[in-house]
Amino acid sequence: MVPNQQVGGSSPSSGTKHMLHVIPVNDTIKHEASFDCVCGPTQRVFAKGIMVKHHSMDGREKVERMTGEGVPGKTWRVVED
Repeated sequence: MVPNQQVGGSSPSSGTKHMLHVIPVNDTIKHEASFDCVCGPTQRVFAKGIMVKHHSMDGREKVERMTGEGVPGKTWRVVED
């Protein structure tokens, strides 16, 4: 895999073959599979496409990093765009 690059806010350059959005389920807000989602998603560019990581408003990422485990009832889904 090619090292990734984080970019912020704006749409990526054209010509990308695949785009995946990683979106929190059962969050306190409704996320949209777009670069303009209110959560301010982070984009990571890979050789085969872009991963758009949405940020939860309930703080599950912090708990997952601290414990190494998921939060019960708080999952993630992947949406191909």
